[in-house]
Amino acid sequence: MKFWCQVFLVFSLLLIAGCATTSHRTDEKPVVLLDAYASHNNRVQVNYEKQIYQVLLAETAYQRGQLQRAVNEYLSIVLESRNPALAMRACYMALNADQTEAGLQVAQHWVDIEPESVKARYFLALFYMRNGQLELVQEQLEHTLSMKEDGEEYGFFGVAELLMSELNSDDALFVMQEFIADYPRNVDALVAYSQLALRVNELGAALSAITYARSLKPERADALLLQIRILQAQNDNEAALKYLSQAITQYPDDLKLRKWYAQLLETLGRDEDAVIQFKLIEAQSPLDGDVILSLGGLALNVGRWELAQDYMQRLLEIGVYSDEANYYLGWLAERKGAYAEAIDYYSSVNLGEAYFDAQIRLAYNTARQGDLDAARGYLESVEPVSATEVERIFVVQGELLRDAMQFEDAIEVYGRGLRQLPGNHDLLYARAMVAEKAGYKEQMKQDLEAIIASDPKNTHALNALGYALVEQGRDLEKAKDYLLRALALDPQSYYIIDSVGWLYYRLGEYEKAVKYLRRAYELGEDAEVAAHLGEVLWVTGEHEGAKFIWDQALKNAPEHKALLGVVERFLAQ
Repeated sequence: MKFWCQVFLVFSLLLIAGCATTSHRTDEKPVVLLDAYASHNNRVQVNYEKQIYQVLLAETAYQRGQLQRAVNEYLSIVLESRNPALAMRACYMALNADQTEAGLQVAQHWVDIEPESVKARYFLALFYMRNGQLELVQEQLEHTLSMKEDGEEYGFFGVAELLMSELNSDDALFVMQEFIADYPRNVDALVAYSQLALRVNELGAALSAITYARSLKPERADALLLQIRILQAQNDNEAALKYLSQAITQYPDDLKLRKWYAQLLETLGRDEDAVIQFKLIEAQSPLDGDVILSLGGLALNVGRWELAQDYMQRLLEIGVYSDEANYYLGWLAERKGAYAEAIDYYSSVNLGEAYFDAQIRLAYNTARQGDLDAARGYLESVEPVSATEVERIFVVQGELLRDAMQFEDAIEVYGRGLRQLPGNHDLLYARAMVAEKAGYKEQMKQDLEAIIASDPKNTHALNALGYALVEQGRDLEKAKDYLLRALALDPQSYYIIDSVGWLYYRLGEYEKAVKYLRRAYELGEDAEVAAHLGEVLWVTGEHEGAKFIWDQALKNAPEHKALLGVVERFLAQ
């Protein structure tokens, strides 16, 4: 809090002044040191040399970590003097040393010296809080409401800050609620309470208070903005959007407010409306990196690739969000097959959230250029900061090796990953898929069964194991159990529906097979599903229907190996 910074700064300056002068004319300067902050010029007869000696003892003890001794020394000084600056320092030390009783004595003495000091009252309230005397806290806080110090009013907002800094969430909110009970129509009190309630995640209380505050003073901009933040915290973005719309009508020149409105529109998927707002901001603030990045992102969302590239290049030109710009420019280059250009952009991403993803894309594109060893080197050089990143590095390395048909090496990489992340489902699944390609059917089965044992509702593992058993022509009843469980969990997945249809085909239940495979093709129009559906139709005598499905699928996937294999096998008959 700003208040505690002020406490430390004031005394630091006091000590600096003392250290700079005590070697000269010690008969005058110590008097200035000790009396600089005396209340109402009320000077007392004290032994200044003794006090300076005690201050030095206290500070030395404090520096050596002897906190209790430091506090006791200062307590002795303050109780003998009427020096508020020393009282402030003593309170600060008592806080750090967790010496509540001593701090309470010092703070009471300080309030007696300076009854109009907000800081003194806050310290006293704070020590009362630490001592569990909440009823006395309110008495001190009451005094601060009408006070002003250093040109700053603390009021209800300062009270809320103090409570939040010292009490747990429930106690802070309770004390604040009790405190403002005598000010039922005070808008500052209601806004401060609402802010505190929002911070402790009591969103219902926060919204009730701010709604009432706005009914009393609808023109309060801070209350309106707080209401919007609370609505967003409640995930009521539509209501927040309504109030933000009112706010920009009320304050049309407030660019921060308009940016907030535009960003919420973007969050809600109202891209066209968001673009209108961002364009209005851009016209007034053409170098606003946030706006340019948002416009570039929106262009990406709707597939306007050239426009997106223009915005990202502008970010590089003005020197803001360079990492994000380089990442998206790399993605755009990769999309059009310019892999060397993509590598240059991804290599220029140095920091931030985009860095890790850029290294992953860098590896993929390097592998596409034919340098698998360099691609793996990029991945090995990345320093992951979470288990998720560790997992992804191993998964990607395995994918690169799998795509290069180096199945044994891929299995070894996944094994290393599983030694670091035992039981990781993604690594187990990836190894199972590569093991199948390598012909290690038992390895695949074991990995998928391990996932299902740990997560019986894992539809990917259930579907993969069920389909693999169907393809192998073994344990079809067990395969049926796996696949029907997966279908019950995800009835709209065309992958699973296709697997169920293929199961019934292998069981000889052709009518059911056609029913499920047609449904899967309607949902996905996937080439492999088309291969399955066409085969079943052909076997049941519907040759024209099979040809129609195959022809349609080949237009979309003319090089799909499984589809081409089925077509060649049956049409060659």
